[in-house]
Amino acid sequence: MTAMSSLKDKMPPWLSSAIGKPRTWKNFARCMIATLAAMVVMLAQKSLTVLGQAAFFGLIMSQMLPPSMALSVYFFAFLTLVIGLCTGWAWGVAAMAAALRARSQVLLQQDVTREQATYTSDSNLDQQFQQSIFRGAFLDPASSTVYGVFFFFGAYAFGFVRAKFPRLTLGAIFGTIILDLMCSYGPLFPIAQYTLASNLLLPASVFLAIALASTILIFPQSLHSILLTQLNELCLTPIKGLLDLQTSVLDASPSDEEKWSGLATKAAGLRKAHVMGATALGGQVKLLSLEFTHGRFGAQDLQRIVEKEKVLGQRAFGLATFVMTLDERNTAWKKMEGDGSTLHPQPHRKRMLELQEKNRHPGTAIDDLIPLLRESTSTLRSSASEAIEEAMNWLDEVNHSRWKSAKKATSISAREERLSALKTELELYRSQGRHALLEPVETAFDADGHIIPAKIGHLRFSTRDLFTTFLLSTHLTYFCQELIEFLELLLEIERENPKNKWNFPKKVAAAVKENAGDQGSGGNPLDLGRHDDRSEETLVEAAKPGAEKEKKPARKWKKDPDASDPRNGFQRFGRSIHVAWRALTGVNGIFALKYAIVSMALWVPQVIQSSAYFTYTNRGLWALIMAQTGMGIFTGEQISSFVLRFAGTVLGLVLGMLAWYIGAQLGPGNPYGIAAATMVIIAVPLFIRITAPLQSPPMIVALMTGVTVTFVVGYSWVDEHIYQTANQGSGAELAWRRALLVIIGFTAAFIVMLFPRPTSARLIVRRSIARNIADISDLYAAIISGVEQESEWDDNKHKDGELEKAKTERMAQHTERFVKIMERLSTLSTQVKFASVEPGLKGPWPKAAYEELHSLEIQLISSLAVLAGSFNRLDHNWAKRLAERSDIMRPAFIADILSLFALLHQSLHNGQPLPPMMPIFERLGYHSLHQAAGSRDGAWRHALRSARSTEGTATPPNGKDGSDDTRAGETEEEAAEKSRVDQEEERVVKDLSKEMTLDMAKDEQFAIYATANVALIHLTSRLNEMHRVIIGLVGERELEAFDRTQERWARREMEGTTV
Repeated sequence: MTAMSSLKDKMPPWLSSAIGKPRTWKNFARCMIATLAAMVVMLAQKSLTVLGQAAFFGLIMSQMLPPSMALSVYFFAFLTLVIGLCTGWAWGVAAMAAALRARSQVLLQQDVTREQATYTSDSNLDQQFQQSIFRGAFLDPASSTVYGVFFFFGAYAFGFVRAKFPRLTLGAIFGTIILDLMCSYGPLFPIAQYTLASNLLLPASVFLAIALASTILIFPQSLHSILLTQLNELCLTPIKGLLDLQTSVLDASPSDEEKWSGLATKAAGLRKAHVMGATALGGQVKLLSLEFTHGRFGAQDLQRIVEKEKVLGQRAFGLATFVMTLDERNTAWKKMEGDGSTLHPQPHRKRMLELQEKNRHPGTAIDDLIPLLRESTSTLRSSASEAIEEAMNWLDEVNHSRWKSAKKATSISAREERLSALKTELELYRSQGRHALLEPVETAFDADGHIIPAKIGHLRFSTRDLFTTFLLSTHLTYFCQELIEFLELLLEIERENPKNKWNFPKKVAAAVKENAGDQGSGGNPLDLGRHDDRSEETLVEAAKPGAEKEKKPARKWKKDPDASDPRNGFQRFGRSIHVAWRALTGVNGIFALKYAIVSMALWVPQVIQSSAYFTYTNRGLWALIMAQTGMGIFTGEQISSFVLRFAGTVLGLVLGMLAWYIGAQLGPGNPYGIAAATMVIIAVPLFIRITAPLQSPPMIVALMTGVTVTFVVGYSWVDEHIYQTANQGSGAELAWRRALLVIIGFTAAFIVMLFPRPTSARLIVRRSIARNIADISDLYAAIISGVEQESEWDDNKHKDGELEKAKTERMAQHTERFVKIMERLSTLSTQVKFASVEPGLKGPWPKAAYEELHSLEIQLISSLAVLAGSFNRLDHNWAKRLAERSDIMRPAFIADILSLFALLHQSLHNGQPLPPMMPIFERLGYHSLHQAAGSRDGAWRHALRSARSTEGTATPPNGKDGSDDTRAGETEEEAAEKSRVDQEEERVVKDLSKEMTLDMAKDEQFAIYATANVALIHLTSRLNEMHRVIIGLVGERELEAFDRTQERWARREMEGTTV
């Protein structure tokens, strides 16, 4: 047991997890049986004769598309494959029909007469005629040209589909293979041979029939069952992990930075695991409509559960923000203090942070507040964890009792009691428990609950850590509220479906269309990478039906600095053509063009009379196929593809020769020996192929190994048992030819991808990050606009429920934008890997900086998610208070934020240096100080007074702030200015003491208000860090003495002097 555990520890996580699951071994057994069946069909002489020279193609397909998936998923893959095969065949038939019309009959008659004169009567005339065909005796320039035109555009179309729609990659590749066959061998025939593609279609059809039968009859599993398992393992398990992690977080101390950093890393890992799980789940849930299943509930109910789980996951997403925010704050402070920062001096920020540390109210440090947070949330966290555990147990019970009675580990009444207990604990926490965090500041209020004027300054300095603890308190409340709704949904579904029943599919055609057009990651093993090639110039949505044409035009266009909006039909058509041209000449269009070019380059030798027979006898068609399948969109992807596929090919050649010589020795082969040896050798690559993560290096190598082994064995058997015009040999003789074809194909693909201009993944990474910055800026602007609109809300001017409806619609829009940005961020990791593989001819690529930018964008999105969630629950009166009182909500500072977003986007996108500018936190300090100097509502006035009246001395906690003391060396002018500020301060204190009460602080809206404030500050902090990183990448225009000037002015402003 110890040895096995030690072995598992050394395995990759995906492998150690897979070998412990019974379902993995069932799927593996099914795939092995299907492979054996395909091999038997090839080895039997009768079926081999029917299948013909390409009988081994079905065996190859058993490795490319093993039946390891659920029936509905495999059916979709099958449908994609069939559509691709038929499309390639149809286009090839059209090419053949057009080419026959273009063929010169006079030239054909001359060629036939010439060839017949060379035939001998003592040999088979049909075989001699066949030899003439493949020697290129009947090639016609006009006919070959027509084939070439059809082949070019067909290859371009398949290449574009492969790049644009990853879910259709399999169909595009097999469609291209059929087109290759039709257009490579079609020109050699002087007569119509429309069934030429049947050489590959027949063995492919046989295998697909075997695979579908295996999926139905051998350990069948529905997608419904797979999704329920993934829901538990990939989604609910990380959610429960994030909730349980809070126990470790609250038992630790933020001052222990090493331990806290480890907890933050673990939280980020759990959050990432949930995002990946939810993405995988979302990509498959649409296929539920394609299958019928037997169980407690059907596809619609499971889709409801998945949608609800997404919202629950977003709330769990917020649970991780507490530990990650504090860790990021510690890291940012270290960077600000370090000498390696690329930002300008930040005296305002440093001074404010120092004052906060020195003048806080006793007991309000984060280390003092965490024990209170731990004790007050303990029962609620425990109850929520137990409720999730029971929900997971019930889902697992439902999933494993489809054909038998459930074990009923817990009854529905027990789950109802658990739900009721959770509701009680949540209500108790909301009414009493969360008030524990306010205990340290209760002494700052008098008996009537009003702020003691002498304490208001200390409270202002104490809100930073207090508000940060509200972050966890508020999100725990959000999470439990959503968890209650999730549990209520499960109970509702359980009551509606007391027994197992058959659930039949609905809207199959619509589901197929939706999945085919999905541009998300298709998870296809042959699709190593993709690029989001949405045009920069896009159409805006058309006006809604019934809208007046005068007020809302039918179509709006994105602004173009070189052209105003189209005014007539011709201009609108021209703009549409321009948009389409931009898409076709984008990254995906360029890939398709190179795909077509390399196809033409390796196709031409097959239709030239001097090289046609040589290319045919050496199977140049396979070099063409290798070039097409080995092409990547990016330079780094091409390099990765070349290395991985070639390594898999070499390994496959060695194993293939081993299998052949074990089974055949030096003879034509024994069917029993060949089958036994091949099945043993193919087992390990096939197991890795179906268990390794999609598009991972182990999976690609295993795929190519399996394909090559089956090719060597299958082709050798066919060559020994069927007459062919050109025999390739068997075993080693075949292996070296295969290796040469692979090298030729991959080298051709490599050359075409590099010249004339390679598509650099590094450029794509930089511009993708820049685009994400712009989208994050738009999302920020939309959220802030919603707050402003809500702050102006007047209940007397609107109907009841109108505000909630507006909030719901606004939140749905934010969620849609949030999901799009997260999807783009999830694909960025793959592009970063490709970029790191590209050779650094100009210098090493700053991978760490781009990974940091990627992380910062995720953190910005997290802050915006917290902000949007808080605003959605914030009463409009509190929203008004936030909009009017918070320095971060000042229009001037919002404009600074949006300007910085725009500058960072443009600078990174174009690779141009940034102009000299103050860090965003310095801008915040600037606005705060100037508000304090000229407005009665200045929230930082106490900070200004403390900065002027103290120098390195903390304000004593007894309320005597020492305002009468005069700093040494203070001039009369400074003293007069100080007196004016003090008088203004007293009025502000009186106003605040009348408004702020202890009851208001205990209001739940105050905690939500505080959470929104923390999210805004955290967003500003992350933007500040992003500014620092981008300066390190693109540089900054030099402005001599700018840093010294900025620091001198900032210090004078803090000291309250004039220049």
